[in-house]
Amino acid sequence: MNMICEMPAMNLPEPFLIDDCAFSLEALRSRAEELSGDHTVQEWRRDLFTFIRMFLDEGREAIIQKTSGTTGEPANVNLKRSAMIRSAEMTLDFFRLQPGDPVLLCLPVRYIAGKMMVVRALCGGLRLVTTEPASRPLK
Repeated sequence: MNMICEMPAMNLPEPFLIDDCAFSLEALRSRAEELSGDHTVQEWRRDLFTFIRMFLDEGREAIIQKTSGTTGEPANVNLKRSAMIRSAEMTLDFFRLQPGDPVLLCLPVRYIAGKMMVVRALCGGLRLVTTEPASRPLK
């Protein structure tokens, strides 16, 4: 594997690349804090930075995710930060993704698929290209 991030967030590869911006860890934390509470920002973008803020919070061992409810009532589950990181590492390795490679975030971050795309980008030093979630994001 080319990038390992089994360590605290402060040891993730920098810079963090989101759209056309490169952030240090502290700059990304600051930007996430700012945008996650800004109700003039589009909801999907607020959700993105709210998740980034939570993921980079080293005091947080898990992130609460609501299940889809396809097999019963939706329920909250705790996603261990370490498990999310390990999953991201395996995906980065399988697809041979390299730092700086672009990845498209076109899924809502309120769902696990969107969250994991963000985690992969943060762990692998990938360039996260964001767009409003849509069924045809490239159209």
